[in-house]
Amino acid sequence: MRTSFRLLLTLSLLAASGSAGLAAEVPGESCVVFAAARPHFCVQNDTFGRYDLKELAVAGTPLTVSLKGTRLDAIDLSDLASAGGLTVIANDSRLGKYDLLSIMKAGATVWLSMNTSELGYGKYDLIEMAAAGVKLALKVDNQMLSAYDLSEIARHGTLAISYRSSVRTFSKYDLKQMVDAKAELYLVVDDATFSKYDLIELVRSGLRLN
Repeated sequence: MRTSFRLLLTLSLLAASGSAGLAAEVPGESCVVFAAARPHFCVQNDTFGRYDLKELAVAGTPLTVSLKGTRLDAIDLSDLASAGGLTVIANDSRLGKYDLLSIMKAGATVWLSMNTSELGYGKYDLIEMAAAGVKLALKVDNQMLSAYDLSEIARHGTLAISYRSSVRTFSKYDLKQMVDAKAELYLVVDDATFSKYDLIELVRSGLRLN
């Protein structure tokens, strides 16, 4: 199961070079790339339990936890959040909407980072989470969410979108609609769906190529 964005290594390099936007923040399939841009302790497995991690957090170590690979639940993560400096990368649907919202309310920064084909949340769940402060990073690999849906989500909060041209779900005008709604949109050009002139027009509208 793959949930990473191919562009994330590029984003970390952009972050290091001081580029604007979400490049310094968008997480991927693990917390390695995300933590590389910021000095966090990356938690990807169960080597350390909840109480060990809390001691590290209390001692002043910021934690970045990838849900995939760990068995930490909402209670564990809310407890860790209370110690401060916690970022949670929700890269599977193991925790529900209300779990993620409770973790965020406990003090964590929460990123929902998944392929749309693997989402266990509907459009209105995503709108509610975005409006509450959960940051969304979605790789669009099916037709579950339309350009209108994604634009509506973007108007309620932080939304970064990775999209491959070969998926052929969106037209040039769909992509412009999402950019106009303030989505941070990254287009991976891997076929000839869009012409050179289309790409120039899209870049001028605010889309980023990869």
